[in-house]
Amino acid sequence: MNGTVSLRGSDQRTYTAVRMRIRSGPDGGDGATRLEGVAVPYGVRTNTGFYAEEVVKGAFDKSIAEAGGRLPLLLWHDNEALPVGVSESWSSEDDGLHGVWRMDSTDRAQEAARTAADGLMIGLSVGFVPIRTEWDIVADDEWDPTDLEHMDTARRVEGRLLETSLTPTAAFAGARVTLVRSSRVPDEVLAHRRRAARSGELASWREWLAGATVSLT
Repeated sequence: MNGTVSLRGSDQRTYTAVRMRIRSGPDGGDGATRLEGVAVPYGVRTNTGFYAEEVVKGAFDKSIAEAGGRLPLLLWHDNEALPVGVSESWSSEDDGLHGVWRMDSTDRAQEAARTAADGLMIGLSVGFVPIRTEWDIVADDEWDPTDLEHMDTARRVEGRLLETSLTPTAAFAGARVTLVRSSRVPDEVLAHRRRAARSGELASWREWLAGATVSLT
């Protein structure tokens, strides 16, 4: 079953920045460092907790163009603090959305650049608003919440990119979702989520009963 729905709300996803590196800018000086990396991999299926998700090539191109290509670079999605950098260029390649960010000259930004260069900040996390999503729903008898190939899949066809953050997290972080979107996903996906929850509850009860001691007086 395929469907197209519109989703709203800011989500955060963290990916391993395997090609992230720091370099000196063309204007020289200690405060002129640049960060390069892949902000979002394309076509990579990840587990959000009860369904799979992947980003289609070019999903953020329109919103980046509308923003003039300049979007903030934050630390840990901290939008209450000043950004540590700003994007200078973006490129949609076959493997993902590549970006170059100019780091600010503040001590906080330069410390972030140093830790990234030392391999301590190895995650690039994006904050985005889903705009258009295509759903692939698996049949009930094929659905398996432990197997990415047998989960419902949300393909993010279009989204509004809001910011990119440096994080120490190297893996996809489904727990960093900032909006509960359950009311905006297809009913079939919600049914599978409830089924998974019930399965987990039943397994817990069976485990408890197996180890319980019944005393009759």
